Amino acid sequence: MDAATLAAITARLGFRPQDVADELGMDPRRFRRIRTGKYPVPDWLADTVRGWAHEVDADAEHTATQHRDAYRQTPAPITLTRYPAKRVLAHHETGIKARSVETWDAYLALVMLDLDAAEIPYRLTTRT
Repeated sequence: MDAATLAAITARLGFRPQDVADELGMDPRRFRRIRTGKYPVPDWLADTVRGWAHEVDADAEHTATQHRDAYRQTPAPITLTRYPAKRVLAHHETGIKARSVETWDAYLALVMLDLDAAEIPYRLTTRT
């Protein structure tokens, strides 16, 4: 994996460079240097980030499938939940997608793209 791919995947997942460094217990400066191409991307980092992307994509596909099935049963708008703060998010969701409000919003965007493609209406709510 090259630095541009690393940056693109982590951005798509909603991670800021500091978030990735914190998640991996890595020095933030070292991660920024890898992300900008000053250092090569280690295989273990590429594998980890690919694993995160796979997890989020699979979760989003599973959730979208459940929503499509629910809509076929009862054609009413689907409710998608946003969270105002990480402490609220952590009580309700799990996985790499739930590491921050930003990663959750990036995950929801994948679900919304799927629902848009299927022309299924949805609404966003914010859990407090």
